[in-house]
Amino acid sequence: MQNETGQAINRRSKDAIDYLIEIGKIDKFYIFCDEFGFNRRNLTRLFSEPTREFPLHLLTILVEEYGVSPDFLLLGIGPILRPRFD
Repeated sequence: MQNETGQAINRRSKDAIDYLIEIGKIDKFYIFCDEFGFNRRNLTRLFSEPTREFPLHLLTILVEEYGVSPDFLLLGIGPILRPRFD
């Protein structure tokens, strides 16, 4: 069972995925799940029940593959996406 901090990270992970879908970086939730080997039903259930344990590698995928800010995911500060320094 997740403590309050883990539950908040879980909610922000869902927020990040929803945002990535909204801006078109992820086509569809099921495609994201299939691409990274997540069971869609389990991940959906996880997001609706934030007390459940979640796969930590989800955070790594969001940060490395999609540019989500670790500060946002872990601490809830700043924008969802990292600033780009091209």
